[in-house]
Amino acid sequence: DNAPTHTSTKFKTKKLDWEKRGLYLYFLPPYSPELNRIEMLWKHMKYHWINISDYASTFTLESYINKILKNYGKDDFFEIKFR
Repeated sequence: DNAPTHTSTKFKTKKLDWEKRGLYLYFLPPYSPELNRIEMLWKHMKYHWINISDYASTFTLESYINKILKNYGKDDFFEIKFR
């Protein structure tokens, strides 16, 4: 994520120490939503499950998002099918 803590001199020094011990770090590209499951879930929620009426208030949006998260993978509706 290119956070300052991951690009600092101190971190880079520790990275060399870790590699000597067999631990290797691989950094993802700056923007790679296809590698982040929560990004894929949020995109599906926004474009397939959340209706315009769910944005009526913070309460309705939060309630519907909680419903999705509670039922995700438990029924056929809240399921992402990859082709």
